[in-house]
Amino acid sequence: MSDDFRIVPASARWLLIIGGIAILIPFTILISLFIVDGKKVMDPLAVSILIASMLLLAGVLSVVFRSARSATFEISSEGLRLKGDFFGRLIPLATLEIERGRIIDLSVDKEFKPRWKTCGSSFPGYQSGWFRLKNKEKALLYLTDQKKVVHLPTKKGYCLLLSPANPERFLEVLKRYRL
Repeated sequence: MSDDFRIVPASARWLLIIGGIAILIPFTILISLFIVDGKKVMDPLAVSILIASMLLLAGVLSVVFRSARSATFEISSEGLRLKGDFFGRLIPLATLEIERGRIIDLSVDKEFKPRWKTCGSSFPGYQSGWFRLKNKEKALLYLTDQKKVVHLPTKKGYCLLLSPANPERFLEVLKRYRL
């Protein structure tokens, strides 16, 4: 048995704007490289490679954007399972410092703001993956809401910054499983 919490969905408007730009720019470049003054100027193999690269980019963006709206945090006796994009994992309960977990507002608790992305995704309204915070702490993020963020330290030298839809209940359930 487990308790599931959905991420606060990221704004679809930003995701559509960024996704559109990410697809339109390479497509425009492709067309401009392929045809100049009505003549073919690019090798068909190079065009195929460009198209394959664009499709790969579209696939990666679709995974990230889907995660920004539907990632889940599953709490069970095994631990906390982060499900979403490429950074999902199971974090055992014994690793979590649940008693130190709290809800923060990143506009007030500025030392916890993500500063440097070391391996992750960062779009307006959605950040996931590994980051360094302003206080230099290493953090794993699934973050869409800057106002109600669950800050959860671990015993492994990093913390979690998460945006569950109901952060108060999320922490209560974590404490219940810890007992």
